[in-house]
Amino acid sequence: MLLVLLLLFLFLLFLFLLLLLLFFLLLLLFLLMIMVMFLLMRLVLHLRLHLILLLLVVLLMLLL
Repeated sequence: MLLVLLLLFLFLLFLFLLLLLLFFLLLLLFLLMIMVMFLLMRLVLHLRLHLILLLLVVLLMLLL
C-alpha cells in the first residue's frame, strides 16, 4: 500500500516537472520571439519611422 502511494507520488512529481519544463520552454520561445520582433522593429524603424509615427497619430485620433 505504501509502495503504491510512493509510486503514485513519484509519478505525479514527474508529471509536474514535465509540465514545468514545457512551461519554461514556451516562455523561452516567447522571449525569443519578442527579441526577434524587437530586432526587426529596430531594423525597420529607421526605414519607416515617419510612417510609424503617422500611424500612431492616426490611431490616437481614432481613439479620441
